[in-house]
Parts: sequence; C-alpha cells; structure tokens
Amino acid sequence: SVEAPDIFCLSEVCKGLCALRREPRCWSRLDVGSLKSLTGAGLRRLPTSIPTQRVQALRLFEPSRDSKYSSVDWTTFLKKLACADSLRRLDLGKKFGQGEKMIKSLMPLVKNVEALSVEDLKAKCVNVFLLLLRECPNLRELRFGGTDISWEFFLDRIAQLGAVHRGAGAKSLLRKISHIGWVWGPAFPVSYALSRLPASCPELEELQLKGLHTNCTPLAPGAGAPRLRVLVLKDVQFLPGGQIAMSTTLHGQQPAPQSPDAVTALMHAVERACPVLETLQITRRAEYISKKEQRERGWFFQPAPLLKNIAGIRFPKLRELTLVYIDLDTNSFAGVEMPALERLTFDVDNADGGGLFTKRFPSEYSRKPVVAPLVDSAEQDVVIKWARPKNARWTD
Repeated sequence: SVEAPDIFCLSEVCKGLCALRREPRCWSRLDVGSLKSLTGAGLRRLPTSIPTQRVQALRLFEPSRDSKYSSVDWTTFLKKLACADSLRRLDLGKKFGQGEKMIKSLMPLVKNVEALSVEDLKAKCVNVFLLLLRECPNLRELRFGGTDISWEFFLDRIAQLGAVHRGAGAKSLLRKISHIGWVWGPAFPVSYALSRLPASCPELEELQLKGLHTNCTPLAPGAGAPRLRVLVLKDVQFLPGGQIAMSTTLHGQQPAPQSPDAVTALMHAVERACPVLETLQITRRAEYISKKEQRERGWFFQPAPLLKNIAGIRFPKLRELTLVYIDLDTNSFAGVEMPALERLTFDVDNADGGGLFTKRFPSEYSRKPVVAPLVDSAEQDVVIKWARPKNARWTD
C-alpha cells in the first residue's frame, strides 16, 4: 500500500511539473519533430497546451515518415503561436518547401527571425518563399535545399531584398548562406560565388554552395569577398578553356578527364578573392557509373584532375584545407604558404575507386613530400587526414 507521505510527495511533484509546463521561460525552443507520438489533432492543440510567448527557436519537422500532418494541421498550429516577438530561428521541413499555404501562414511570425532554413524547396513555391523573406528584415543566416530550382536566379533575388527592407542602394545583411541536401538542375559558375554574390552581400562570412562549374578563365580584377571566412564548394566541375557546364549531373563515361588547369585557376582565384579565409573545402563532381554499366558496357571513370604547382599562393589565415576527388603530387604545394594551417584533409581515390594516388603513394610516409611545403610553412602542428580508397573511414 502507498503511504500518505508518498501520495503527498507524488502530488507535489505533479503540481511542480504542471507549473513547469506553464512557465514560458522553459520553452525557449520548440522542436515538433521530437514529439514522436503527436497526432494531427495534438499538433493543432499544442499551442494551447504550452506557453509559446518566449520561443526563440522553432523547428517544424514531422516526427517520422509515418506522420500525416495535413496543411490544415500546420496552419492551425501556426496561427495559434504567440512567438512573433521572440522568434529568432526557424527551421522548416520538406512539407513547407512544397506548400504555399503553409509558407503564407508563417509570415506573421518572422519579423525578428535571424536564421532561416528550408528543405526541398520546390520551384512552384519560390515566389511565395521570397515573399516570406521580405518579412525578415533582420535575416543573417539562410540555409536552403531543393532539386528543380535555378539557384543563381534565387540568390540574385535574395540579394535584392536589402533594398526592399532599407531603401534603394542598401545591401543584404546576410552573413551565412548554405546549400543543403541534393543538387540537381543547372550548374552555375564559381565566379558567381567569388564575385557577384559577395558584391551583393558584403557582410557575407560563410558560403556553402553545390552544383558549380569553373574553367580556366581568370577572375575579374577587383572582384572578391573581403569578409569571407568559410568557403565550401561542392560538386564542382573543372572544364577546359572557357567551357561551361549546363547541368550538375554527370552520368556515364565522360569523353575526357576534367581540366587540371581549371583546378589551378580556381586556387589562384580563391586566394585573390578571399584574403581572410579560414576554412576552404573543394569537392569535385565525379561521374556516376554503376557496376553493371562498368561490367556490361565497359565504361570507366576518368582520372581525377591533378592540382599542378600553385607556387606563390599565400593564405595568411587559412586553418583548414579540404580537397576531395582532386589528385595531388609532390610539386602541387611547392612554394605555397599557409602559416595559420592546423588541419589538412584529402580524399583522392574514392571518386573512381581506381586507387591511382594510392599506387603512387602507398604509405603515409611516402605521402609526406606531398604535404611537406604546407607543414613547413605552418607555425604550429598540422593534423593530416587521408581517406582510404573505396569509401573507407578517414584515417590520421
């Protein structure tokens, strides 16, 4: 049997928990995706069950793939929220990238939002999403994803919002722009990321983009990103001469390897454009060939383009350098200076599985001459990571 003092203690604990649930200071962050057993009716009632006046971070994801929240459930939930004055961060799941009504229901809540993220934004919802961004005059960080959108056009429209918020001639206040998720559709030039976009967003400090192409054409004089500290360029196609890529996808055997000269030109362009860069990651876009196509059609992967000697390049503040699917040699970094370097990460062979780099440099000892110029120029110890062939784990 339960003693009276135990019943009293249990009742006091329940009262305390109920009081805690009603305390606004306890609800500075609300993640709908973490509420695993929440039904559609429960989602509609949620804002009346907990205080939302002080919610600063709101994550609107469905708890699981089996969740069947309708647009009515989401819009009813959003209309009952009382966090328009406190909300600073908003993360939107896939359904919000596909539903115009749900995006419109967010507009009364975003006047003070500083960080916004959306997954799988569809082309049909781009205009409505841009209207949502017009209601975010304090936006500093934007993360976006999608597969059927011209991102160059999308980013140009975002850069113009500064004039909408603060008058003609005003620039965007964005400090961080990140492309998340899969990339599909038209590729856009790296020169856009290093010149035109930073010119429209002078406060930009971190830039992560996917689905780009670059060639041997040098960057225009005067272009650059003077405040950029983090630059991540993924799925980059390196093309010879002045060629351009129309699509981000590469399927099947390619007629020729990608251009080593374009790799060298990109490194020189980054050095000139980003004087205070601290983190640099470049990932080459490799072609996709299935094992069946290799076996039945005889298709093969083209070798990775070699980073030729880039002597004279100096990154005074670069701390981390990552190169993926780009071949290296003992002369690649000769004459290069990175005094602040702390970490090097290389994945050379995993794009084609051929292990060509590993055949030339089979051991960690044999690879020391490749990175020796960078290690010697650094003023502190450098951590070096090499990826084993065929997508094995990273190894020190």
